[in-house]
Amino acid sequence: MAAAVSPEVQDGEGLAGRIASLPAEEKDTLLTRVASGEGAQVQALLLRRFRAAGGSEPTASARTAAELWQAAGDRKAARQKAEERRRSEEEARKAAARAAAYARHLDELATRTEAAWQEAAALIETKRPRDYDLAVTLLRDLEALADRQSDSAAFTKRLLELRAQHQRKPSLLDRFDKAGLPR
Repeated sequence: MAAAVSPEVQDGEGLAGRIASLPAEEKDTLLTRVASGEGAQVQALLLRRFRAAGGSEPTASARTAAELWQAAGDRKAARQKAEERRRSEEEARKAAARAAAYARHLDELATRTEAAWQEAAALIETKRPRDYDLAVTLLRDLEALADRQSDSAAFTKRLLELRAQHQRKPSLLDRFDKAGLPR
């Protein structure tokens, strides 16, 4: 990746002219080293020599290790930010899907409100903790439906009647309180 964003060697007249000015014997030695796999070392040697001799660079300046580390860190941060944005968008999509599903559930509940109240009462009558939990869930849904229909007063009145009817069931009343149902 570093090579992809590093400046490229400029093969202009300056570089070609400097190589042409080398003695033939030195060129042969350097070419032999390149052929034996020392191309990078030969390139570095020539660039150092040309920079020292001419005071100007025949190539674009190479990046330092610190600059490469910084660039790598920047790319990593960009990847992490993109991943976080993707994750956030996915969470928002899931939350919207849950909200839409709950809205559909409330729409369905609106068609059978009275039956839902009777179902909650029947669950409470069983005196089983698991059924108490189901009744509380159903009552919370009825409360959300009442809020949506701007009929909270009617819900509260009916729930208070239910509380009064079952005042001798502390486990049930505790569940009502923990669920935040009206008192």
